[in-house]
Amino acid sequence: MVKDKRLPGRPKDDDLDQKIIEATWALLKDRSLAHLTLKEIAEAAGTTRPAIYRRWNSVESIVIDAFLASVDTEVPTPLSANPAVALREYIVALVQFLNGRVGRVISEILGRAQNDKALMSTFRDKFLTPRRAHGRALILRGQAEGVFRADLDSE
Repeated sequence: MVKDKRLPGRPKDDDLDQKIIEATWALLKDRSLAHLTLKEIAEAAGTTRPAIYRRWNSVESIVIDAFLASVDTEVPTPLSANPAVALREYIVALVQFLNGRVGRVISEILGRAQNDKALMSTFRDKFLTPRRAHGRALILRGQAEGVFRADLDSE
């Protein structure tokens, strides 16, 4: 009989990432990023600070992942509709998403990112670049289908 080899320590909680993200997002409802601590996030998620540090290196990194989880559910990325309609729906959904708490959180992240190149890079790579690429894809599809002018700069 072969025994399963277990690594020392606690077994990994596969749901913990989601619990941490949800706890972070819930905490941001009532406070600013400047007042959010890893200790509060850990308590709200029912875990420890070391468990969080094994997954993220800063509160800002958790916050970025928390609002990215929201953008994926709250901002549709329509590709099946008429390109002009899809682009309009996408822009309207994105603007609505950025109003309120998300906009406040993003402004705080961008403020901190002015002096933190790694944070700015993470924000750009995880949020700005994918959103821009989706909008560009809608424009290019619209050009290919003759809905948008061919000389329209998709950038």
